[in-house]
Amino acid sequence: MNHRHACLTRLAVLQRAVIGALVAVTALAGAQTYAQSAVTAARGAGPWAVAEELWDRPRAAEALRGQPSIRAAVGALGTTPGVSLVIRHGRGQNEQMKAEELRDWLVALAVDAARISLAGDDSSSGPLLLELRRPAGG
Repeated sequence: MNHRHACLTRLAVLQRAVIGALVAVTALAGAQTYAQSAVTAARGAGPWAVAEELWDRPRAAEALRGQPSIRAAVGALGTTPGVSLVIRHGRGQNEQMKAEELRDWLVALAVDAARISLAGDDSSSGPLLLELRRPAGG
């Protein structure tokens, strides 16, 4: 029985190691696919409008990553050195809150907070716009 118990213990450890490796490989493949799709989507030029439907339901990381405009803007930001991402929002507290929430989500998804800014646009009543901006004089 001792030998059998030792073999079963080793088998359980091996199974956990294999499952852990499979989870790591799956996560890595998912991250690589997301990065490739972001770069592919970034080929279009901004500004990018964030779909209003995003705000009609509870948000999650997958919902944001699934938005073509967000994928494109973040991809362009990641492949264009020396620029920042500006989230342009319309007038009103609700629009500013949407912009702040989007910024928080982007930071949670590993976008550098120092490269994101908000800009109010009193003449706009449309969706949030994402655009890249070079620093003045840069």
